[in-house]
Amino acid sequence: VVLDKTGTLTRGRPRVVAIHTIPADPTERQQAIAIVASLEQAVAHPIADAIVRHAGVVSARLRDYTVEDSSVGSGVAGMVDGLQVRIGTDKYVFGGKASAMISALKGNVIGAA
Repeated sequence: VVLDKTGTLTRGRPRVVAIHTIPADPTERQQAIAIVASLEQAVAHPIADAIVRHAGVVSARLRDYTVEDSSVGSGVAGMVDGLQVRIGTDKYVFGGKASAMISALKGNVIGAA
């Protein structure tokens, strides 16, 4: 999940306006929302709250989860229905290499070292 926090400071209460998955499949999108929102329930953060609220709006079924790591300002990691999930900053989730990973997902990277 990659998000743009535009509006956080101007509106005071962030909200989810769009979810994009690769590939762009409505079933995958619904599953992604459910998985991310399930773990975000454990986080006291405005963006986490927005994601959980959005899951309710789109009727995503929240799942059982366990938190394995939580770092204020960085992210949260845990298990959701047996899946290892990491949510947070580029550095927390990808070791600071999110741009390369996103490009690879879009098919813009031919090879990787």
